[in-house]
Amino acid sequence: MADSSFGRGYPHCDGPRVVLTRSDGLRLVVHRELAELVSVLLDLTELSGYKVRNGQTWGFACRPIRGSARPSNHSWATAVDINSLENPQKRPLTTRLPKRVVDLWKNHGFRWGGDYTTST
Repeated sequence: MADSSFGRGYPHCDGPRVVLTRSDGLRLVVHRELAELVSVLLDLTELSGYKVRNGQTWGFACRPIRGSARPSNHSWATAVDINSLENPQKRPLTTRLPKRVVDLWKNHGFRWGGDYTTST
């Protein structure tokens, strides 16, 4: 989870954010400190053969962790959901996200929602 240097998180959601805009029209709101890394990881994700879909990929959302009052990583703009329609947050885990993509993002400091035992 983000620390105080990332802002206060839900319900205040006042951290520094930027909008990444890709040539395919995808607009993704992320924390300013992560923008360059996220941009590179999205490119590497596609170079690995996994298409990132516009309209199904997002970052910032001022919300708590589902079922709690604790801030979600999305409230700091430090989380990215890739192709949410084919990788929904539900149990049992249902995903088409290849292990190589999961490993790519994890190797660069991100956590994967599929590893969580509770909702995020």
